[in-house]
Amino acid sequence: MQRLKGVLLFILAAAALGLGAGSAGAQTFGQNKIQYKVYEWRSIASDHFEVYFYTGLDSLAMRVLDLAEKTNLVLSVRMGHQLGRRVPIILYGSHNEFSQTNVTPELIDQNTGGFTEPLRNRVVLPFTGSYEDLRHVVVHELTHAYMFDLLYGGSAATMIARQAFFSVPLWFAEGLAEYMSLGMESNAEMFLRDGVLEGNLPPLPYSGGYIVYKQGQSAISYFVDRYGEDRLRELLKRGRHLGGALRRAVARVAQAPLLAHHRGQAGS
Repeated sequence: MQRLKGVLLFILAAAALGLGAGSAGAQTFGQNKIQYKVYEWRSIASDHFEVYFYTGLDSLAMRVLDLAEKTNLVLSVRMGHQLGRRVPIILYGSHNEFSQTNVTPELIDQNTGGFTEPLRNRVVLPFTGSYEDLRHVVVHELTHAYMFDLLYGGSAATMIARQAFFSVPLWFAEGLAEYMSLGMESNAEMFLRDGVLEGNLPPLPYSGGYIVYKQGQSAISYFVDRYGEDRLRELLKRGRHLGGALRRAVARVAQAPLLAHHRGQAGS
């Protein structure tokens, strides 16, 4: 029973994870989302994605589908994984309409820029008017979709049925998504430097909110700078086989010989 409760709590938390300063707040008992209008949904599909959209978002949906396929080319190499099934992307034309989505029962606040629902591996996102923000959110959320596909075979529901479900630490999941979408940028460095100087930077396992995105991003960047992206791909593969024991996987990968480095020295 405790195991089942833990799984359900993780699913609810993962479904609420959004890109922004905080995740969606827990829904208060007795509250329901207000549906302001009925949408006429349609979809367009490519080899790896299917974008669902409503009237008026045709050109935006084409842009998102094109961006998703371009992102797929990059992530398949950087994460060392090919999607096993087509990923649905549900697109809204504004944050207000996005906040009405029934993909998650959670109430969505203004800080949530998108989320990836693990049970069916669906990406849900709004267009806020900035194409750079759209690119960032698409790459960030598709990184989550790749991770779910890699670790859970595309469906967390299947893993639960097999009683083989395991969770990924928040700092790693969000840090990887930020790293893949932004690299290591000055905004993250600014927040971390301020936290160190002020002495209020929490340890990674206990971090949360917006800062955990930046801490995780920095940790992934450090790992890649030190060991290379080959080790990151190996880490993702070992993380699955170790049942999500990421700390053991990190130690195991980090302690392995730097083969690429040695090969480079041998060839020089």
